Amino acid sequence: QRMGETIAELQKEEPRNPMVLVLQGWHQYFSARGEEDAFKAYSYALKAVELGPDLADAYMLTSFIELNNPFHIVSSDQTKANKLAEARARKAAKLDKTSPHNLGAIGNTLSGVGKVEEALEFYKRALDITPHTEAWIKYNYMNALVSIGKFDKAKEVATEISKVDQFVQDARVRAVAVLAYITHKEGGKKEAEELIEKLNDMPVETQNNQSKLEVIMWGFWNVKSNKKFTDDFEGTLIKLGISAS
Repeated sequence: QRMGETIAELQKEEPRNPMVLVLQGWHQYFSARGEEDAFKAYSYALKAVELGPDLADAYMLTSFIELNNPFHIVSSDQTKANKLAEARARKAAKLDKTSPHNLGAIGNTLSGVGKVEEALEFYKRALDITPHTEAWIKYNYMNALVSIGKFDKAKEVATEISKVDQFVQDARVRAVAVLAYITHKEGGKKEAEELIEKLNDMPVETQNNQSKLEVIMWGFWNVKSNKKFTDDFEGTLIKLGISAS
C-alpha cells in the first residue's frame, strides 16, 4: 500500500515522466483485482512508451502485459498479442544492452513466444553481467533450459537455486521439482521419488486454495507456449507422488 502511495505522489509531481508511469504500471498490474485494473496497467505502459520512446523499461512493461494478456485486454487472439510482445522486446534489446533486469525480461518474452534458444542468450548475458542478479532471472533461465531438454545446464542451475538462501522459497521448490523431473527422465526413478518427498516437506506460499502443484506450474509461465513440455512436466510430478495439498 505504501509503495502505491509513493508512486501516486511521484505521478502527481511528474505526470509525464515515463519512468514514473512504468513504476505505476508494474504496481497496478501486480495489485490488479480484475479486468479494469489490468487495463489501467496496460494504459500506463502504452503511455510510458509514448512519452519515453527511448526507454527500454517502458517497452518491457508493455511486452510483459502483452505476453500475459490478462482478460484478453490486449487481444482476443494470443498470437497477435505475442507478436506485439515480441516486437516490444526486440525494441528494448536495441535500446538497452547492459541492464540485467531488461535482458532477463527480454528472455522471458522470447521464451514465452516459443523462441527459447534465442531467449537463452539473453538470460546468459544478464547472468554474465550480474551473476547474483534477481532470483527470477535465474529460475526463468532454468525453466527455459529444461523445457527444451538442455538437462545438464538445467541441473546445474536448479541445484544452485535449490541450495542457496538468496532464492525465494517458491523458486527453491520449483528447482527441486526440476531436479526430480530430470532425474526421472534420465532413469533415476528412486532418486526422483526421494526428491519429491523432499519437495512435499517444503512450504510454499499459496493463494486462493492453490495446491503445491499449481504453485509450481504457475512458475513456468515463461515457457507456457510449450504445452507438450508443461503437460509432461506436470504429469511426471503427479506420477512421482507430489502432494495434492
